[in-house]
Amino acid sequence: MVLLLAVVVHSAGIQDRAGAWALLIRLFLYFESLKTIFVDGSYSGSLINWALSMFGWNML
Repeated sequence: MVLLLAVVVHSAGIQDRAGAWALLIRLFLYFESLKTIFVDGSYSGSLINWALSMFGWNML
């Protein structure tokens, strides 16, 4: 089962990867006990590393 926990709406001029930073911070504020976040394949690199070091989350 997949459960939607948060949504951030931004302008079309912002790439999804850039908007994801705001979404992850919002998730942490409300659900800091999360351990794994399932993401699309386009979310990679520094975002994945940042989420792991900042929140301890694995992004798959």
